[in-house]
Amino acid sequence: DSNKGNRVYILKAADGSILKEFTVGGSINNIPSEILAVRYLLDEESRPVDYITRALVDYDLKGNIEVAYFGDTGGTLWKIKDLNADSGWNPTLEVLYTPENPRPIYHRPAIADVYHDCTRRFVLFGTGNENDPIDANSYDYFYEIEDREFDDSAGGPDEGSTWTGAQIADGLFRMTWMKTLPQGEKVFSDPTTYLNVVYFTTYQPQGGCAMGFSYLYGLTTTLCGTEGGEAGLEYGLDDTPLDPYEEKIDLGRSIASSPTLGPPRLYIQKPGGGGEGLGPPVAIKIPTPGGRLLYWRES
Repeated sequence: DSNKGNRVYILKAADGSILKEFTVGGSINNIPSEILAVRYLLDEESRPVDYITRALVDYDLKGNIEVAYFGDTGGTLWKIKDLNADSGWNPTLEVLYTPENPRPIYHRPAIADVYHDCTRRFVLFGTGNENDPIDANSYDYFYEIEDREFDDSAGGPDEGSTWTGAQIADGLFRMTWMKTLPQGEKVFSDPTTYLNVVYFTTYQPQGGCAMGFSYLYGLTTTLCGTEGGEAGLEYGLDDTPLDPYEEKIDLGRSIASSPTLGPPRLYIQKPGGGGEGLGPPVAIKIPTPGGRLLYWRES
């Protein structure tokens, strides 16, 4: 039976029993990637709200998972929703985005929620075939899409559009920007977002395994009225301010890990090469929110 491996399960934590089983796409080379589970957003008073409308929901849902996102090796990004129905619990799976040039997705996406001036959610993910890391001829991509429904009503974002039914089903209307990587370069990491910038690492092979180079990207995420995808790295490896900002910096040879946030630094692990194993992580300076101390008291 070739129809194996293309499943996502929701299990009961207490005993491992299957609560829900989803078939992801077709049966040929379509393996689900890592899953990003997203809890309900909280408002200023720490009350749970819907991530699209920002309307209040049942307070008992605080801390619950609202939606989950994942890609697959066929190149489609999926969303699991309806995880908290009052009755008749029946989560559903829907295609969020299938690119016109699909490439394998192995890593979980990241999200960027916009709170000021509008309420929008963007999902960010990259492509790259980890089963063929030394392929130097393919082209891969990094995407930002908006999690929203098609709306061609008067004044809607899709008013007057010419999308076909098939394109709407593939979610092509959701893309806000796309970055085409240089030939052979692949995303082998989980992206992470912070202060309107998405960070991720890539690998560009130069022959055999671990003979290529890694890069750190920093690209802006979309805000209300400002499309993202622009250079967002403000500091170099030696903490030197970059003017103008850059979209990527060279991390040297070998495959770098996913970036880990620890403001005011971004940490990336990479092999030292020559069989030396892992060295100290690369610590890259990133901007932090501005602020000042208003009051201090010590007894």
